[in-house]
Amino acid sequence: MIIQRTIRISDESEIPIIIEKSKQEVLELVTSKEFINFVAKRASESAINIALEGTESIGSDVLSEEEVSRYLSSFNTEIGSKSFTISNMSEIDLSSKNMSQATARGYGKGLSLSQLIEYGMGYTGLVNTQFITDPTIWQYDVNNHGYKGWYYVDENGQTHWTNGMEGRLIFLKLSNWVYDNLPKLIEEFISNNVKDWGLWI
Repeated sequence: MIIQRTIRISDESEIPIIIEKSKQEVLELVTSKEFINFVAKRASESAINIALEGTESIGSDVLSEEEVSRYLSSFNTEIGSKSFTISNMSEIDLSSKNMSQATARGYGKGLSLSQLIEYGMGYTGLVNTQFITDPTIWQYDVNNHGYKGWYYVDENGQTHWTNGMEGRLIFLKLSNWVYDNLPKLIEEFISNNVKDWGLWI
């Protein structure tokens, strides 16, 4: 979408009309499908960068490299007419975990890998993330292990201890990135799509 405009004004009384018309055209430009696509593409790139930075410090004692890799490759962007949605629906493969059938049944529909990374888990998640206050969204340290944490056995039969993981808040950081960078994105989009924008009085 290219807007091309040269305005010549001989009467100062025309300036408010021209400014109002220009505002309307810029508003139409930044609510266009092209602008939504532009911001969605930039936000998708930023989501991956934020996720890479956020997950690089996750130890293999908490999540395996394969799980982190699955999370990083599971971002999806859907673009609507006036909005876009970035999501991650990755799950923990419970069949690869060394747990009893009763414990596995306790997870019901499954265990969300994306939520574990976003919100954290256990005592460490509880005391360090401090973002989720609504227990219907996410619960920490549900068995009240406290700092002592818990032991688990991996797929190789090795026993490990963990007291949880701090949430990485990838999507919260992504939202902040979009809001912080929106003026710059608008400016860049307009400068790339508006040619010969001149005003002479």
